[in-house]
Amino acid sequence: MTPIELFDGFGEFGMGMNSGIAPVELPKDQLAFLANGTVRGDFVHPRPPWFDYQLDFGGDTAIQSVVLQGLFQGGCYAFPDVGPETLVVAISGRLFQFIPDPTTLTAQVFERTGGNSQDPTAPQEWLWQSENFVIWNDGVNLPVFFDLNANTTARSVGNTSTPAGTVTTTTTAPFTVLAAPQQMTISVVTNALVSIANNATIGALGTLFLNGKSGTTQLIVSQETAIPGFVPTGTLVPAGTHVTYPSLPASTAQLPIGKMGAYIQGRNWMALDDNIQFIASDIVGGANGRSAVLFTTENDFLVGGGTFRVPGGAGKITAICETNVLDVALGQGPVQVHTTNRVFTCQAPVDRLTWQSLTNPILPVTVIGTGGKGQNSTIPVNGDVMYRSRFGIASVIYARRDFDTWGNVPISREVARILKGDAQNLLQYGSAINFDNRLIMTVAPQTSPLGVYHKGVVAINFDPLSTMQGKKPSCYDGLWPGLNAFQVLTGDFSQIQRGFAFCQDLSTKSMVLRELLPSDTDEIYDNGNTPIQMTFESPVIFQDRDQSKRQYKQLHNGEIWIDQLQGTVHFDTFWKPDDWPCWIPWFSWDECNDMTPTGAMPGFRPRMGLGQPPSDPCDPTNNRPMRNGYYFQFRCVITGQCEFKGAKFEAITLPSPKFAKQGCAPIC
Repeated sequence: MTPIELFDGFGEFGMGMNSGIAPVELPKDQLAFLANGTVRGDFVHPRPPWFDYQLDFGGDTAIQSVVLQGLFQGGCYAFPDVGPETLVVAISGRLFQFIPDPTTLTAQVFERTGGNSQDPTAPQEWLWQSENFVIWNDGVNLPVFFDLNANTTARSVGNTSTPAGTVTTTTTAPFTVLAAPQQMTISVVTNALVSIANNATIGALGTLFLNGKSGTTQLIVSQETAIPGFVPTGTLVPAGTHVTYPSLPASTAQLPIGKMGAYIQGRNWMALDDNIQFIASDIVGGANGRSAVLFTTENDFLVGGGTFRVPGGAGKITAICETNVLDVALGQGPVQVHTTNRVFTCQAPVDRLTWQSLTNPILPVTVIGTGGKGQNSTIPVNGDVMYRSRFGIASVIYARRDFDTWGNVPISREVARILKGDAQNLLQYGSAINFDNRLIMTVAPQTSPLGVYHKGVVAINFDPLSTMQGKKPSCYDGLWPGLNAFQVLTGDFSQIQRGFAFCQDLSTKSMVLRELLPSDTDEIYDNGNTPIQMTFESPVIFQDRDQSKRQYKQLHNGEIWIDQLQGTVHFDTFWKPDDWPCWIPWFSWDECNDMTPTGAMPGFRPRMGLGQPPSDPCDPTNNRPMRNGYYFQFRCVITGQCEFKGAKFEAITLPSPKFAKQGCAPIC
């Protein structure tokens, strides 16, 4: 039988990566795997680079030590009314502000704790901006409010939900009230003189000072410190009677102990420490102006109570997110509350006074199955909300569209190969951003003494939607490994959207701030000097369409072509036959296009030969050379900057019996 020459190949990969189906089923414009690359523009090339910032601590080595070696707990993008935009993060229970300067790749670091620290051991804390304040929660202590305009912090005084109590003094020593009651009764049952400066500390509200008066039978409340609504009268109080602390005025009730939250429709919406209840702050404006968002005086209007509550069976609250709606004043729709097993839409009207008369359900179910696993990985994307669920990356719009089917599936089957190893108990620490017309979401969480970091991110490329010539579906740019991010953040800095990541430098075991550059950057290397190593795996080549007539083949030759060649680029190519699990080295070489002369342009290589695959490797299981098979797959690792434009391969047919012989050897 005379061998027949066969040719196959591929070029553009506008459909991105898809590891959700077998490579043998992939179309020629979709990759089986892609790492550190992007298909923006249809042809595969390296992802945009990232840069590490030099951190300026102003010579304060104590702050430097905490920031670089402390426990990263969470952060947010924030901007004051006047001045540069910032990143605010909690590290080891202390608050720090980073002011990045992209022109110098430096960031000034300031501590803003101001004596109001939070739990230094909490593995996660939550921060978000509300008007000119950053709300800082740790789920254990009362929130801390960081005023971005004044660069000062203050702790919430809490709300009025604690019942009244009674304190009895029996000695001359000071006594302390541990709770923060709305009414305090002090009983004096001793003949001992209550000496000057004896006091009652009423929780976080302030201190009540007691002075001795008229020997052993009377005392007087002489003054108060930071206890709103208390006005000392100077009245003499006989021993054995009561001094009553008045109810805390409603106008002073502030945000209680809580966890995740968001600023939506002029209010702070926040989960309480039990992850079952959530509340809304007062609406911005009114008598308290912008500071109204720190108060909770309107909660009493909620059907006579003070909190919302997710229904039993829904699981615990995991995220609170805004939804984007067109043709409304703020561009924000109902509050979306994610729980372990549901997504709810809080249909609360802006006017709080109407809540108690509502007849329709205030918490209708939006999605059944699973909600977002973490606050920072649940984000609005145009009119949708995308989030990391227990099954993968999910979309509220797609989940609702699939409600009439049997499966509420995620939209990440294409990257299932990447996501399947993620530890479910660490998904709450994930984060995501909508940056550079991509969704960038952390994957592969790992624990460490510095906090939970993520070994990489996956990117969904929205760019195919950006055309007037007919919309193509979004696609996955695959895995971008090596970022090692605690959290990714985005925001406008001097009117330019920028992406940042607080990361762990695994070589120094310290925290580092990285900027993720957009696709239109002129930079081609990480940190300006580290070539990016891109890896892609092709769909199957030489697949017979009619399986009843499939032919035995030998991979005989190949060539690839590229353009946008800059500097020195190293190529490593591999192949494998049929379903062989490992990649076999084919050919490696370097190409160079000197970019140092002024005006130098990127180069191209229209033909780069791979030659005939080595004949030595052997498949011992099937007793055949590795270059023989029924179909093949190609893998290419490119270190440096170029764009892969296509590949062409040759195979020849080999004689084979119509059917395989029966096996006669014993099984194992």
